[in-house]
Amino acid sequence: MHFKKNIFIYLCILFSFIQIIFAQNANYDEYIPSTNTPIKNIKLYIHVFNKDDGTGNFQNNETDHEKIKRVIIHMNDVVSNLTKPNLGIVNLIKDARIRFLCDKGMIFFHNDSYGHDFTVAKNPSLARVKSDSLYRKYIQFDNSVPKDGIHIYWGEGQKHMGQAYGIGSKKWLYQAGAYQSAKENNHWDPAALLLHEIGHCLGLLHTTEYNPPRPGNDGCDDTPTWPENTACWNGDSCTNNVMDYNACRCALTPCQLSKIHWYLNGNNKGCDIHLSVKKDWCEFDSTKNYLVSEGDLKRLEWNLKIYGNLILEKNSTFEVNGSINMPKGSKIILNQGSKLVLKKNAKIINECGDQWSGIEYIGKNGKNKGKIVGEQKQISNCINKIEFCLE
Repeated sequence: MHFKKNIFIYLCILFSFIQIIFAQNANYDEYIPSTNTPIKNIKLYIHVFNKDDGTGNFQNNETDHEKIKRVIIHMNDVVSNLTKPNLGIVNLIKDARIRFLCDKGMIFFHNDSYGHDFTVAKNPSLARVKSDSLYRKYIQFDNSVPKDGIHIYWGEGQKHMGQAYGIGSKKWLYQAGAYQSAKENNHWDPAALLLHEIGHCLGLLHTTEYNPPRPGNDGCDDTPTWPENTACWNGDSCTNNVMDYNACRCALTPCQLSKIHWYLNGNNKGCDIHLSVKKDWCEFDSTKNYLVSEGDLKRLEWNLKIYGNLILEKNSTFEVNGSINMPKGSKIILNQGSKLVLKKNAKIINECGDQWSGIEYIGKNGKNKGKIVGEQKQISNCINKIEFCLE
């Protein structure tokens, strides 16, 4: 029995390693967020484990719901107002363009001493076995529990320790000690640790390896690593990155943010974290158009969800080799001299079961009219027939 469990754990580790290698070879640059990037709302489901007698953790009452809410609010404050990195290549993107959703209906309370006792957190392998067991009991085989978010176990027994199931996975993460901190009116330490563990779910690795300290390999050139990152806890000479061990955990680099959005757009086929994003891209929002600026050449190799119209300004080119989701009623607007090129793997779809409106041409007809290059079979869920150009 132990042999089978060990084999399963090793296979999980190997699968995660393959995912990491695939992700590290990806080009994330097109996913660096800007103020025009639609905010992705990530669903969190918190499982509070009390002892069998119902004590030892948060209670299902207004007072404790407010304490839990403070943790979520603090995380959203951090990702919406990121701090300038102390170390690494210091470029600041202020808003990560992600938020976390967790209302009362997304918090579950269990009286289970086995789930409550996370002293096992000192041993990651045993903690994984426990977390998988809890997943089967309270999530996998319970049809009343939603499966479209990150499932978080809150137990006690080992303060300020946590672990995520794997890189790019929404399956589970555990965190010990949130309740003990709350009793001390401290919501920022649990929020910092939870944000760190969610970072793993969103595709991020540690920037520096510890025990012993050595350079990390997180796939980002702009993050601080050993020996610049000495793993000190607090101060201007210490890292303040979310994915390190430090007092602040309040900074993320452009590369880290682009990796997060790459994962959340469903580009790593072996991962399911994109399923935790609230599907608000199904509804058209004219304030969230995707713009290719005048004269620019933009290339898309992966997947993209558009919340408004896709607009190509004058003399711009958009080469697509991935999948673009167009919301209901949206359109592609081709201005004078613009060109949309659908390459071999390109698809323009509506994945919500609705229809989008098609192409609108702006400006002069004739040779300088905007054009789309591709094949009809690359377009689906479109109300109007698309006029293609041959090249």
